[in-house]
Amino acid sequence: MAESLKHCKKNSNICFKDAQIKISDYGTYKELVSKNSDFQDIRKFDISTWYFLTAVNIQRTFCLVNNEYEAVSDYEKIREWFDKNAVIIKTIHEKQFEKFINIKNEVVALSPFPLFLLYYFGKPFFERCNCSQTIKTCSFCCYS
Repeated sequence: MAESLKHCKKNSNICFKDAQIKISDYGTYKELVSKNSDFQDIRKFDISTWYFLTAVNIQRTFCLVNNEYEAVSDYEKIREWFDKNAVIIKTIHEKQFEKFINIKNEVVALSPFPLFLLYYFGKPFFERCNCSQTIKTCSFCCYS
């Protein structure tokens, strides 16, 4: 779903709490994103927007799966993480259920596009995303 890719604000240096969605609100998700996102028309995204949204989604996924916030700045660590979690979709689903669905009846908006781009284009793409500078101050308390 394209909405999950653009479900964030330009100032992402805050907790990702705004990425949580009540399961009961699934029918109005597209409307919710259109009202609460700084990124509207995916057809008009420039390369810097793609890098930014990729960094945000990589960070969300990494923290969800690893149970802690750690600014992602090392491609080799990410590559190892991909290799170690070959069935990443299953791991993401398990963590979503464990941390959000089961406890809060919510999910966290995650897009598969950034992970695909990262996996396909590798280290040069990761470095251009500049993850460590994009997300600086999140304590990720919402994932605790």
